[in-house]
Amino acid sequence: MTSTGTETNLYRLYDVSGQLLYVGVTRSPVHVRLAAHRRTVWWAQVDSVAVERHSTWEKAHTAERMAIRTERPLHNIRSVTSSDIRELQRERGRVAQQGYEIRRKVLAERLTEGATQEEAQSDALEAERAHKEASGLFLSLR
Repeated sequence: MTSTGTETNLYRLYDVSGQLLYVGVTRSPVHVRLAAHRRTVWWAQVDSVAVERHSTWEKAHTAERMAIRTERPLHNIRSVTSSDIRELQRERGRVAQQGYEIRRKVLAERLTEGATQEEAQSDALEAERAHKEASGLFLSLR
């Protein structure tokens, strides 16, 4: 599909189960814009594309913002609200505090068991890392 004049395409990318992955707009032909998405880590999930034509960029952009707000695509960064970010930060802080407490507990236990300081610290840090990683809120810490 091609855009002519001020016509703008709104596109939605779906996975095989129909889950909305991404919503975007482009004045370029959709296939040109999709070429840029092929570099994303989630591109392999894309199974289908739906395109809506809008007469102006403003109308397409308004429809895009509404779709992101109401349909909550998985990979649109703008679908994350500031309250979502604050909640994530609070949860990460809570998990980090728990990890610190786990590290202190494991360190004390391993020293009581007769482990060397180096062994105890290594085990304690591994326990903290495993806790944070299991939460899914931190990238792999290995």
